[in-house]
Amino acid sequence: MVLFPPSSASRFTSKEWLCSVDGKPGLNKMMLDMLERRCQEDQAKYGYMGDGNNETDVATEALVFMVVGLQGHWKAPIAYYLTKSLSPETQRVLLSHALEELHARGIRVVSVTMDGHASNVSMCNQLGCELKGNPQEPLKTSFPHPST
Repeated sequence: MVLFPPSSASRFTSKEWLCSVDGKPGLNKMMLDMLERRCQEDQAKYGYMGDGNNETDVATEALVFMVVGLQGHWKAPIAYYLTKSLSPETQRVLLSHALEELHARGIRVVSVTMDGHASNVSMCNQLGCELKGNPQEPLKTSFPHPST
């Protein structure tokens, strides 16, 4: 998953903006529906990992959510967002929404993977992780699921 920096998180909480069909930016409902069907077909076989801009701004970054099977050698992009920048708060909202949508379809996420960019570290800290601080102290690398 690639994460990048809008400044107003509330602008990005609308379900219409967060959901997408036919390859438009946002959560890809067709891909989520397909993953839900595959998960229902064989529960044991599939595991999953996986501001202030306006519409005239040219995007310089992309946030992509990719679900990767722990068994079965497959991966599926479930969402992408093109932007000039995203705040860690907005990244947190988008990630939480993706996790909620996957959970609603019976898809269990066991890991979230990203690079160590400062905005990603800040987002993780907002979710409840402790990734900064004294290198001698243990890290807290987990956070509560937004739906469970």
